[in-house]
Amino acid sequence: MIATNRDELSAVEVVRFHNKRGQVENSIKELKLGFGMEQMTSGDFRANALWFALGVLASNLIQGMKLLFLDPEWRSKTVATLRWQLIQVAGRLIRHGRGLILRLAASLDKFSVLVELRRRVVAFR
Repeated sequence: MIATNRDELSAVEVVRFHNKRGQVENSIKELKLGFGMEQMTSGDFRANALWFALGVLASNLIQGMKLLFLDPEWRSKTVATLRWQLIQVAGRLIRHGRGLILRLAASLDKFSVLVELRRRVVAFR
């Protein structure tokens, strides 16, 4: 049940307005949990303000990357999911002969997503 005093809105508009509020709460949760903003790092207000500003900047960069460069199936994923499925891939750098070999524990699909992401970012200029 939704209660409102907004008489100028139809019932459908009230429900749409109400549903947008949930998205804001999800964005705040994503910022806190995905970027470590659940606790401030210092007792100094200015240091905490800088820490929070860096977290918001990182969040905006990730959201921009998801919208501009990743395929649609990646856009709804949280930062933690992006980190686990795309970025934090276990691997080993091996020096063999005169070259370097990167051995990944994950499938080649994840690596190809990273290569395609890099290609899109470079081509964006």
